[in-house]
Amino acid sequence: IKSTVLCMIFITALMGNIILITVIMKTKSLRRTMNYFLVNRAVADIIMPAFYVPRELFPIISGSHEWQISGEFGAAMCKLLPFIIDTASVVSILSMICITIDRFCAVVLPMKRDLITGKTRTATIILTWFLGI
Repeated sequence: IKSTVLCMIFITALMGNIILITVIMKTKSLRRTMNYFLVNRAVADIIMPAFYVPRELFPIISGSHEWQISGEFGAAMCKLLPFIIDTASVVSILSMICITIDRFCAVVLPMKRDLITGKTRTATIILTWFLGI
């Protein structure tokens, strides 16, 4: 049953986030600062289950909890998988903080519409990934 739940989580996360990204990027009126932060979070939320679910699913299917990938590639993946999952988790949280700050500015300073410019937004999104690392 755990493998079924993991597969459902993977499919739901993948489809939901891809739909969200597609809708925001194809609809010009939705290209706002908050939605770009939401897309950033969706990307992180795609990466997280894409690496976490297979790592958790393989021992259930194979019955072995040993690391199955050998050699230098296996050693690198053993270190890289938790790093990628943790980075995506942090980026998701930081993106929510960015959305919160954007909404705070919209409520507190409603007349300053372009308080967060395109360059600031891009730099902030890049910064979320650097801080996540």
